[in-house]
Amino acid sequence: MMTRVFFCLIVGLFDHMMCTYYVPNACRPGDVYPTPGFAPSCQYLCISGGYVEQRHYAEGTFCFVTYSNDEEAVRYLGYCQYGSCLPANLEPSGNLPHQWDGRYHVCDDKRSVHTVRNCTYICVKQEKPYLPRQYYYGIYTDTKCMLQGGEVGYCRSGFCYGMEY
Repeated sequence: MMTRVFFCLIVGLFDHMMCTYYVPNACRPGDVYPTPGFAPSCQYLCISGGYVEQRHYAEGTFCFVTYSNDEEAVRYLGYCQYGSCLPANLEPSGNLPHQWDGRYHVCDDKRSVHTVRNCTYICVKQEKPYLPRQYYYGIYTDTKCMLQGGEVGYCRSGFCYGMEY
């Protein structure tokens, strides 16, 4: 009898807490990307009022675009605008955009015996299996790379320079 009373008391007092749960696919307030690092896309699917919506991440969210046949090789680092990832250009002062800040350079530097398409690559970190993946960048060092004209260059500080440098 006492067990039954105790059970009813617990359920009566705490049922509102037990029924409140985290919905991982719920639409985010302000459409903010849920983790530090880069977004792999500027759009996401979420649930709002029982319906699935496709929404855009907030303007200025850092993102990346890879080559179509390579999950790791970065075509460019950029920012989200109207649901598209646009390349981040050098600032007028010649400084790199904030996408290149050290806090996003979490991946280990790599070397490759093969010529790479880009001297920057993306890696995935996941602290716990139930948490979202975090995307960061790393660089190739002392590695040959492809320049735009089809010539071979050399990776230095994450950028491909001609052999004359």
